[in-house]
Amino acid sequence: ASESGSTNKIGGTVLGVELRSSLWITRNYWAGLDISRVVGSLSQEEGTLANESNSMSNSFFRLKAGYKYLPMGFFYGPQIDAYVGYGSYTYGLDTSAADGFSESKFSGILLGAKGSIPLQKIIRAYVELSLLFSPSFSDQVNTAEADSTRNYTLEIGGSYIYAPNMTFDLAYGV
Repeated sequence: ASESGSTNKIGGTVLGVELRSSLWITRNYWAGLDISRVVGSLSQEEGTLANESNSMSNSFFRLKAGYKYLPMGFFYGPQIDAYVGYGSYTYGLDTSAADGFSESKFSGILLGAKGSIPLQKIIRAYVELSLLFSPSFSDQVNTAEADSTRNYTLEIGGSYIYAPNMTFDLAYGV
């Protein structure tokens, strides 16, 4: 939060889990469901806040349908996915009207693309960009007013193919 030239900043460590599932309709068409939950404890890093600490609980829900393009014609080569669906992102902070913090939610039509390439037989690298097209916005106690809203995610990571139907991913997302 920033007011009158002063900056208030909180930060800390968060941990979470994300589950992604997909159902293949054909070799190229699929449907998917992603859910996530992240929790953490944040503390004051800069500025003056009414509360020096805050807890956080973020989550998202994405239901999507997509098309997988195989540039080289086979499944284990490079892949490009495009998808559309519904997304809902909740960013939960303990409500503090004095500091301008509360739970906020973005939801709407989800659009996205993902590209991946094999590095080895069981390891793939990927980049994924998704955005909510003209999302609705609400916050718990109306601490913020929005003229326009946007919500997007960019993720860069790798997948370890543990089994034909299970991967473990390590990624950095913004």
